[in-house]
Amino acid sequence: MLSRYNPVYLWWRDLHKPTIYSVLFLLGVGLLAVFSASYHIGSVLNVSDLYFFNKQIAFVLIAFAIFFVISFQNTEAVIKLSQLGFICCIFAMIAIFGMSGRSVKGAERWLDLKIITIQPSEILKPFFIVISAYIYFLYERTRNILYPVLHGFLYCIIAFLLFLQPDFGMILTYTFLTGVLILLSSIRLKVILYSSVPVCIAILIAIFSLSHVRTRILHFVKGEKMYQTQIAYDAIKHGGLFGNGLGAGEISKRLPDSHNDFIFARIGEELGSLFLIIIICVFGVLLFSNIAYAKKEQDFYSELAFNSDPSLEKYQMSIIVNNYIIFLTVALIFFEVFVNISVNLSLIPPKGMALPFISYGGSSMFAHAFLIGFLCVANRRKYRFIPIYQSGV
Repeated sequence: MLSRYNPVYLWWRDLHKPTIYSVLFLLGVGLLAVFSASYHIGSVLNVSDLYFFNKQIAFVLIAFAIFFVISFQNTEAVIKLSQLGFICCIFAMIAIFGMSGRSVKGAERWLDLKIITIQPSEILKPFFIVISAYIYFLYERTRNILYPVLHGFLYCIIAFLLFLQPDFGMILTYTFLTGVLILLSSIRLKVILYSSVPVCIAILIAIFSLSHVRTRILHFVKGEKMYQTQIAYDAIKHGGLFGNGLGAGEISKRLPDSHNDFIFARIGEELGSLFLIIIICVFGVLLFSNIAYAKKEQDFYSELAFNSDPSLEKYQMSIIVNNYIIFLTVALIFFEVFVNISVNLSLIPPKGMALPFISYGGSSMFAHAFLIGFLCVANRRKYRFIPIYQSGV
């Protein structure tokens, strides 16, 4: 039995359990689905039957190690780590074009390190969230407009590098996160509207300058389903309520990415729509439990706002930064889940986006390991020993 003073026991005691249990369930579902898909994908790509499953297990184990180390840290350490991670990822995105970038499906998004191939823009997301949270904390504290300008500059660098790859879907992801952050801040609505105009214009330019993006959108507007989305929709429909059994998905086998972007369709055909609803509910628990936690922290911050004791500044900073991290993490996971499921159901134009914690892939798994590690630092159970000040005492 672990001692109550054992650091591992204290670590486990203070973790936000709805987050941990939800992620563990989703990881288990992902391993099961990748195991099912591995046999077929392996035969198509002429590799061993369990090639992708074995790699996914390795990715999950590395992700656990990343999460374990990160979750022991405090907010200040997370901010410093994110600054370093942000710089490294930006240089990696630049290095794609001049070093060993690998072109896949006409886009240069992966950095080939021989041992492993990574997608820097994917791993950048958790670092971008923490950096954004800290920048807007500084803005809330100082009301200096230079901080939002700095954040906008960083966003433009990322968007420009993504446009060169090109990766329109990832541009939308970072745009969505930036928009959520601005809405959470106290920036005036007029400024938000003015700043959104050039962003919308840039997105329209990107749409019409990238032929594959334009083609997908035009097909969708005309009501024409793309090949993969049509198969994904048919696979889910064929699975019915209870599915055809693990490994018995025949329609989803025609999907080249049934272990990745279209893993939701494979699960639907093999395990049924009822199981898909359970997955969506688990994502809901993960998201709404963190929103509830952030709301409770915001109420505590409101109580501190009337106290001018300088010793409380550390608590105030921690609450603001952590709440930004929580809300942005929730927004990112919601966006990824919404896009992935909507594509599988043919509700939006096709866009390659992994289903968090479930889809196959090292970059996505590592990025979400950092993300959940940062989230568990932000939503860790707090023990505050703050004196109660009373008027006249």
